[in-house]
Amino acid sequence: MKKSPIILKHDHDGSGIRIEPIDDLILNEPSDFHEPHRHEHYICILVEKGFIENSVDFRKTIIRKNSLFVSYPGQVHQLLKSTSVTGWVLAIDNKLVDDNVSSILQQLLSEVINLELGSGESKWFKNILGLIAGTDSKELGMVINSQAQVTLATAFMQQVAFVYQGREQRFTLHHSANSIYITKKFKQVLKQQFRALKRPGDYAEILNISVSHLNDTVKAVTGFSLTYHIQQEVLREAQRLLFHSHFSVKEIAVLLGYEDYKYFNRLFSKVTGISPGAFRKQEISMET
Repeated sequence: MKKSPIILKHDHDGSGIRIEPIDDLILNEPSDFHEPHRHEHYICILVEKGFIENSVDFRKTIIRKNSLFVSYPGQVHQLLKSTSVTGWVLAIDNKLVDDNVSSILQQLLSEVINLELGSGESKWFKNILGLIAGTDSKELGMVINSQAQVTLATAFMQQVAFVYQGREQRFTLHHSANSIYITKKFKQVLKQQFRALKRPGDYAEILNISVSHLNDTVKAVTGFSLTYHIQQEVLREAQRLLFHSHFSVKEIAVLLGYEDYKYFNRLFSKVTGISPGAFRKQEISMET
């Protein structure tokens, strides 16, 4: 299958950004964009008109008019359908994203960034994307490294983090600043350590607080326990590997920190309602 011009793959030689306007004609062309795929880059989709039906880690999400969707490194996503769409796609190497912005995005309380924008916000993002694209149509869809364009892309990601934080604060006003801080630090450490650390006590030790306090805090803010979050992080990665790799279930279990692959098999089946092998077969049959 022909590679999509708007997907920046993890094996790209060198760092940079790619940008391209999108519409139904482009989105409906056969490409890897229609297949579940993952990469080590940020993908930003600004929809100005129409809507896109997308899958993120095998969960459906809708990107509507005047909305900004951001897929961060490691997620598996797939274009399912587009209707009357105009907009932009920006791919940016994670090495170009400011450390503070990366830290904010690693601490997301939500697993999907899909922001409904006000008219002023939408105009700002659209203008920045227009400036990044510039006037040379030959550059569209190509890797670019112009310092001015990289600076604009960096500003774009900083604004994404700023807007997301503003939205998030509206839903966390009834929690203390300390509770939000603890929950976000837990989420950040979890994303970095879930393969090695499986016990709630491991995370409490890193954060230097008691297990009960950490569990009560995270559950109050998110509605779910530490164990739930740990299992969900592991199983999201398991689903990605089951679809996107040729590793056996036993090999995936080891990669995720489980020496006893039978235990991993039981855990996956209990939480998802389907065995790892059945999940792999189901997703492959849906793809074909």
